[in-house]
Amino acid sequence: MKWLMVLTIAVFAVLAACGGSASKGGSADGANAAAPSGVAKPEARPAKEDSAPDAKTNALVLDADDVRTLGITTAPARSANYSPAPEGFGIVLSHELIAQVAADVQTAQAATRQSQAALARAQRLAGTPGALGAEVVETTTRQVAADRAAQSLAASKLTATLGLHFPSADGAIPSSTLSELAEGRVKLVRVSFPPGELAGAVPGQLRLLPLDGSGTTSPGVLTSEVWPAPQDSSIPGRSVFALVRGTNLEEGARMGVQAVSASSTAGTWIPASAVVISNGLTWCYVVTKPGTYLRTAIDTNRPLGDGYFVTNIASGVQVVTAAAGLLLARQLGSGAEED
Repeated sequence: MKWLMVLTIAVFAVLAACGGSASKGGSADGANAAAPSGVAKPEARPAKEDSAPDAKTNALVLDADDVRTLGITTAPARSANYSPAPEGFGIVLSHELIAQVAADVQTAQAATRQSQAALARAQRLAGTPGALGAEVVETTTRQVAADRAAQSLAASKLTATLGLHFPSADGAIPSSTLSELAEGRVKLVRVSFPPGELAGAVPGQLRLLPLDGSGTTSPGVLTSEVWPAPQDSSIPGRSVFALVRGTNLEEGARMGVQAVSASSTAGTWIPASAVVISNGLTWCYVVTKPGTYLRTAIDTNRPLGDGYFVTNIASGVQVVTAAAGLLLARQLGSGAEED
């Protein structure tokens, strides 16, 4: 009986050992079925990164999908000149008053020419058979004098309106410029500088900068001719007139004005929308190659129009003008782009 019990235990031990071996063999067969011989099991691939920042160069690399998602737009940096210059206040004058004085001048000039021609004709006929009497010559002479006086008065009204040094050619007022002013095709700007701000000669050119930051051209509108203007009784200081051609400035518009100095610094202009601030410094992003955006430190101590004058970015370089803040957040890993 005892030996039968020992035999039974031995049989169960053998069966248990065989079952374990079969289990291990089944697992191996299952693995071989999942990965046939000669085919390497694929390695786990890392998740796609949205951006690849380079801490050493401040560069950020994005693919085309990221660029579209962030709404990144760029524009070329534009050539510009900057010089510390006196600043004043300007207003675009209405052409109505100019049109009136210009019409008076033109009318007086036409009347003078007509009376002078009549006097010359009467003098040629004097003393010939059937000539007009001396009274006619005298009357025509008086008319010439009256017309010349009217012309002088019209010219005085013009200089009182536009200043004694209104641009002229050989001492004569150019009818083309005056007509353009009267028609409103050329704008007249009156600029007043605070006392002591504009010293010396009248600057040859002025830069007009909108007070509200919106302008016809971002770096400012440049004037052409500049000449002294009658003193503005309501504003102490010094006043000048300037002509502005080829712009859509509205009459009555008020703006800041800078005198353009002959000694200026050449550089580029970038819009204010391109500027971001980080760690107390100001930056902008420039495109070094498609999809690569380099964060570049800039100096914003020289505002120009609704942007800034800089010297460390070359003209024509593409600058990020929209979503620069999102680029900064992506690069610094703040996650601010989700806000």
